[in-house]
Amino acid sequence: KAASIKAEKTAEMLKQKTEKAANLIISEDRAERMGARKEIDDAVATDEAARQALKAASIKAEKTAEMLDQATENAASAIIAEDKAERMATRKELEDAIAADKAAKQVLKAASIKAAETAEMLKQEIGKPVSIVIPEDKAAIIAESKAAVEMAAKKMDDAIAADEAAKQVLKAASIKAEEILRQATEKAATITALEDKAAGLAAKKKMDDAIAADEAAKQVLKAASIKAEKAVEILKQAVDKAADKSVKPSQEAEKKTEKMVEKKVVKQVVSVQVKKPVLEETAKAYYQKGLHARAEFNNEDAKTYFNKAIELDKKFAAAYNSLGIVYEEEGNLEKAEQVYLKAVKADPEYMTVYSNLALLNEDRGNFDKALVYWRKRASNGDPNDEWTKKALQRIRELER
Repeated sequence: KAASIKAEKTAEMLKQKTEKAANLIISEDRAERMGARKEIDDAVATDEAARQALKAASIKAEKTAEMLDQATENAASAIIAEDKAERMATRKELEDAIAADKAAKQVLKAASIKAAETAEMLKQEIGKPVSIVIPEDKAAIIAESKAAVEMAAKKMDDAIAADEAAKQVLKAASIKAEEILRQATEKAATITALEDKAAGLAAKKKMDDAIAADEAAKQVLKAASIKAEKAVEILKQAVDKAADKSVKPSQEAEKKTEKMVEKKVVKQVVSVQVKKPVLEETAKAYYQKGLHARAEFNNEDAKTYFNKAIELDKKFAAAYNSLGIVYEEEGNLEKAEQVYLKAVKADPEYMTVYSNLALLNEDRGNFDKALVYWRKRASNGDPNDEWTKKALQRIRELER
């Protein structure tokens, strides 16, 4: 009996160590996955920043093009205004010249009429023709009128030449503005393409790093699963060995008590022989089977075994916790939280579940609730425990 009790205690110690190792592996794996997820989030954020930079560059290029268009329009308007003013001035001078010419013609006509009348009078009085001489002042008027007409014609030619030159300047300004716009657009497109390429390369590198981190996390999980499987196998062997040891002393005791009453002997033998099957049917045995199934990535069997363990022991917080982890890995976060809370109700002193609740709520964006569970983990946990230290760190980060 003493050997059986000792064997049971040894098996219990091995189970506790295995459970602690399994929980530590699960926690480390979760931390690795969180790190990989953060890398992916950073890569997505970098890609979004690159898109924003591209959008800003496009907007800037559009504004530059608009400014160039406006400058071109202003330059064209200024040239047209100057040309219009020049033509208006030329037109006025031409009109003045025409008016002067008209006035000179009127004076000349009046002088001619007067001269004809004078000649006629002289002819009548003398009876012979008389040559008419235009006075010098009238000749000067005619000469000035002619010069004014020539000047007006010259100014008209100059105005036409100036108008043609203005058109050439406007055409050259338009060509130059188009070339500046084309160069600015090409430069903006080149800069945008380079920035986008650089941002894309950076985002791709971060994504590759995240994928590599995720792959490393999978390798760690695989190694942990193998390690857990070996631990389960060692535990199984220890349980079998302990059961064998418990049977041997019972057989020796049976031989020594052959002279005892048959009823008593039979009772003792039966009580010893049922120890092994009863041990295999305990809640902890099902819990170990669940851990073994989960290590082999068989979640359905793992859930079955964890639920069986809970049926046999309603206060089995570790079984609730492991079942919640399976649901969380399957993406059923609501069910996972319900099961975690059952673990808290079953054993408020079970610290691991507070860490899992905090991480679950962080994943769901409920940082206030996560902070509550981190505080419980930190206040009730062993100060030297790694997860207690992690809880304190997360509290500081979330309270900023």
